[in-house]
Amino acid sequence: MTEAKRLTILCILFLPGCALDPLERLEDQTQAKHPADRQAAIAELAEHDESKAINLLASSLETDPEMLEEAGNALVEIGRRYDKHHPPQKQSAMYPNPVVKRLGETAAKPNMEWPVRAKAVWCLGEIGNRKAKPWVEGTYAGDSTRVAEEAALARDKLGFTDQGASRELLREGKTLASYDPEERWEHETHENAQD
Repeated sequence: MTEAKRLTILCILFLPGCALDPLERLEDQTQAKHPADRQAAIAELAEHDESKAINLLASSLETDPEMLEEAGNALVEIGRRYDKHHPPQKQSAMYPNPVVKRLGETAAKPNMEWPVRAKAVWCLGEIGNRKAKPWVEGTYAGDSTRVAEEAALARDKLGFTDQGASRELLREGKTLASYDPEERWEHETHENAQD
């Protein structure tokens, strides 16, 4: 066998495995010069649930003011999808929703600019996972800026009142008097079956 044929066979066998990882390509694209390219990368990252995608989106949220809205909305989408497949009442401290954890860390950074922290808190409220309470409470109590305003809204979305009591928000403005994870899970399962 000639050297050329051997090289051709090796290329056919090994090149398909050498293709660029889609997340690596998207990572490069989030740093693109043109906002439309970064926006397309963020939209595609929203389809991935891997921790690398979550960290890339959080990094865009923290460092790219032009992509603040898009990155936040993508993180909400992933966070809700995670909660749909891993009910919050079954999540533990060791295995929380990774999006909630990452957004909580961003919201808690005192040196982060307020629009980023406010968007992170907004995202926590939009995801609706009540395990976000410590981060939302921390920004609510520790900030007198727009971050605190956003935290107050997030607390309402999560079902916590100013008195510290909680209520469970359901569809069409209905509430449960107290939070019972099993009752909520039953209600959501029943509601989803009707949709």
